[in-house]
Amino acid sequence: MEPIQAAFIHRARSALDMAVGSIEHPAAKVKAFSEIAHRIAVAEHGQTHNSIATCTNSIVKSIIEKDANAFTSGAWNGDAAELAAAFVGSIAEGSILDQVARYATVLPVGQRRALIATGSAASNVGEGELKAIRKPGLDAGDIEPVKVAALLVLSRELDRFGGAFRKILETELSKSVTRGTNAAVVAALVDSSTASIPSGADPIETLRAGLQAAGASEGYVIALPAGDCAWLATHSANRGAGIRGGEFVPGVHLVAVDDSQSWTFIPASRLAIRDWGLELRSAEHADVNMADSPEGPSQTVSLFQTNSICLVAERLFLIGGDKTGVVVAAGS
Repeated sequence: MEPIQAAFIHRARSALDMAVGSIEHPAAKVKAFSEIAHRIAVAEHGQTHNSIATCTNSIVKSIIEKDANAFTSGAWNGDAAELAAAFVGSIAEGSILDQVARYATVLPVGQRRALIATGSAASNVGEGELKAIRKPGLDAGDIEPVKVAALLVLSRELDRFGGAFRKILETELSKSVTRGTNAAVVAALVDSSTASIPSGADPIETLRAGLQAAGASEGYVIALPAGDCAWLATHSANRGAGIRGGEFVPGVHLVAVDDSQSWTFIPASRLAIRDWGLELRSAEHADVNMADSPEGPSQTVSLFQTNSICLVAERLFLIGGDKTGVVVAAGS
């Protein structure tokens, strides 16, 4: 099973797990993943595996008992991968990639090439009449994988705060992975050839205009400014979206993007996705360029000299297919 599919299965199981009181509730797996992140972040002298091996979390302990190398670099397989998938599932509501995966074709990880066909048509003809054939549009171009890296630089002294520190780490890790993935997806789908439309008089008019202009699809994912998303959440037409996004009406999913000034309408069923999942690792001897703001000047900081450690969460994926239906609109 692909990690991105597993993430949605974990989300779908949550209500049932709560009803039967299962110890395998997705929230417990997310907590276990966060515990792994915490232990990687505060591991001394790079002894990441030894630090995890001493973990008292029941889920982590059971995985280590079955596979002592479950969390070593490049070995995120089996139950360890399920923990990562549960974490991805916990942030899926705000992830453009995971919302697109509801309708897109999810390709096997081992498949190197893909051929995506759209635009075929058929009609009935009378006896003896000519049968018309229309050539379907095919996209066979090579698609380069995209790697999203979320970096968190932490002081080892933060570990003194115990559970409060782990909560901070979990929150920042979730935000970093989500923001990085969203930015990468938009960059992969939008270029100079992407169609654009003017914004409407208000967000609901922009929403209608964008859906009308976008290509036909079984479902749409819309990345939009956070303020416009909150406005739509209070509109009478809303059937379930919150201020950070969700399913506005069946088949239309909103995702709030904090630093966006425009709307991106994505006909999701015209796309294909391959996801290699999420992996954690640490670094403590690197030099990191740090800045107070994305636009501000950066300064090179030595992790070793500042007694800090860098936690790196990487997600490798590709997204492609028929991008001609993607439409961009200015923010309201």
